[in-house]
Amino acid sequence: MQTADLAEALLWMEILAPKGTEGLMIKAAADPYRPGVRGWWKYKTRITTEMIVGGVTGTLPHPQDLILGRTSRLHDGQAAELADHLHAAHADHPWPELLPPRWAGLFSSATPLSYVRVHPDVVVEVLADVARDHGRWRHPLRFLRLRPDLSPEAVPHGFDT
Repeated sequence: MQTADLAEALLWMEILAPKGTEGLMIKAAADPYRPGVRGWWKYKTRITTEMIVGGVTGTLPHPQDLILGRTSRLHDGQAAELADHLHAAHADHPWPELLPPRWAGLFSSATPLSYVRVHPDVVVEVLADVARDHGRWRHPLRFLRLRPDLSPEAVPHGFDT
């Protein structure tokens, strides 16, 4: 699909985003693809949604990544904000003790990923682009803020926002 009509392109984004199309590629009509050369622009559709924290890499006092079905990298200020809200999970936690190799697409290890499972009662808001692959977010999510005003039951299911 291609168009020079901005209104039509924006309509495509609106219609295709719920299907997981992540955005538009913008380029001159006659400009060919040239490997390793910049010149095309990607315009991504982004949304915010809430997710339940099921685990962290690092430690409870200093989490590094949130395990949300995908991971969300934390900077030091975000880690400090969350640390007091995270509590070790009980034995009945629904997630495995080790995550499969390369599970989140961020870890290059060929071995399973060890992480700390936490009690799934902390809700966070994340920023995501709409790209999906096999029922999962294709790209890492970005932590925006803690949502102490929401219970896990209030979190949307699947890709509802």
